[in-house]
Amino acid sequence: MELNNTRARSPEKKQERFNQIMEVTNDLFLKQSYHDITLTTIAKALTWSRGNLYKYVNTKEEIFLEIYLSKQEEFIDSLKESFEFKKIDQVYFANKLSQCFDQHRLYLRYHNILASIIETNVSVEKLADFKIKSYKQREYFFELLQVQCPHLSSKQVKMLFLTLMYHACGLDSHTHGTKLLEDAMALANLEIYYDDYCQLMSNFIIMCLNNFK
Repeated sequence: MELNNTRARSPEKKQERFNQIMEVTNDLFLKQSYHDITLTTIAKALTWSRGNLYKYVNTKEEIFLEIYLSKQEEFIDSLKESFEFKKIDQVYFANKLSQCFDQHRLYLRYHNILASIIETNVSVEKLADFKIKSYKQREYFFELLQVQCPHLSSKQVKMLFLTLMYHACGLDSHTHGTKLLEDAMALANLEIYYDDYCQLMSNFIIMCLNNFK
């Protein structure tokens, strides 16, 4: 992807360049593992020098934090399109929510490595800014769960959110194979079973709504 690497001057141009950086990095993430992506590979994909990339970021994790926010915003937007602020039938709620998760599996893959990898190599100021933005985006989801589960405290709603997110990520790994995994299973002469993501996630959501305390 050949891009103009002349240094941006205005805030608008800088944001435009950063959006290009995120787009290229996201494309790389779709094709290879997180650990194989470096500032050097990102710069190469942009047809920039690594030095030019340093004008916009200090670490690749800064890029991934912003990609995460963009993917989370898309996920939250899908919730807004799917739900109103009123308590509804649990099965219907679970089915709709599981569909939203299923439609945003890439967001789940970013979330799966967020705390353990992405957040580990940025400055405290960058991480604090990210946390503020991330929690602000999540407020709609918190409120949606609160309406559906009015008996829960604010703290319990946040724990329910985390429970659903981690299970959604785990199910994504279980129902989404990679070429490496498929080759390894074939070499081991083992069969891969890909269960229905939406059905499994919906069942889990219903269980949580009925039993979460």
